[in-house]
Amino acid sequence: MCGNVTGFMLKPGLFYKAANPRALKNKNKVLLPVFCMHNPKAWITKFLMEYWFHQGFIPQVRQYLADLDIDFKVLFIMNNAGGHPPDLYYMGVQLEFLPPNTTSLLQPMDQSVVCAFKALYTRNTLQHFLDVMDRDSKFMLKAYWHKFTIATCLSVIDWSLKDMKETLNACWSQLWPECDHNYMGFSPQEIQHSAINEAVQLVKILGDEGFDDITEEEVGTLIDVHADPVTDQDLKKLTKSAREEEDTPGSGVEQEDEEGLTLACLSQVQKNDK
Repeated sequence: MCGNVTGFMLKPGLFYKAANPRALKNKNKVLLPVFCMHNPKAWITKFLMEYWFHQGFIPQVRQYLADLDIDFKVLFIMNNAGGHPPDLYYMGVQLEFLPPNTTSLLQPMDQSVVCAFKALYTRNTLQHFLDVMDRDSKFMLKAYWHKFTIATCLSVIDWSLKDMKETLNACWSQLWPECDHNYMGFSPQEIQHSAINEAVQLVKILGDEGFDDITEEEVGTLIDVHADPVTDQDLKKLTKSAREEEDTPGSGVEQEDEEGLTLACLSQVQKNDK
């Protein structure tokens, strides 16, 4: 995710396992609410980050500044995650890295935007399930979850981004206090807390196995599952694993698209918490 202090936000970069998911067949990817990329493990790598920088970041920022009749001069602030190459270059862009281990203190994206988005995405996914359940008297959560495609995921992403758009300026208060315009609406932290609380209520309404006694702490744990940044060692392991999968007969990613998502991740989180 990437945005500025005025509230402008670029399309989030979405990493998926397949280059052309069945659910997005014949869809114009330019019109999607995300900038699509792919690799077998759905992780960011230095190569993909460079691709996003030149094909996603630069065109969107150039258009944004042109619409405001502002010269193309950009300060690009980035954290020290393993998948972020230190040698990104484009004329007119000054790249600055934040100090390591400062996520909880300085980083506006990780500290506020990403956390709030994850909570909203979780809440809106559950709300989507309830909406479908209201329309379908034969609704079964597990059966529907298996049919939850990347296309539905993108709809929930778009919904969640709209829910948090006006909170972006407040995210910069720690890193750049002078640019906090004292927006009187809800802060990202308040949105995150509210979304988690609403998610718990929605889960209980769904009432499926293992959902009846779920707590805010468990929902928070689910949201934070992938919170730790990827290190260079992680990327090497992922690259090696991806090559091994490619060499295994019948191990393509198309089957993943067909099956959709499962409850395995959520179930495992619940087991670990208990």
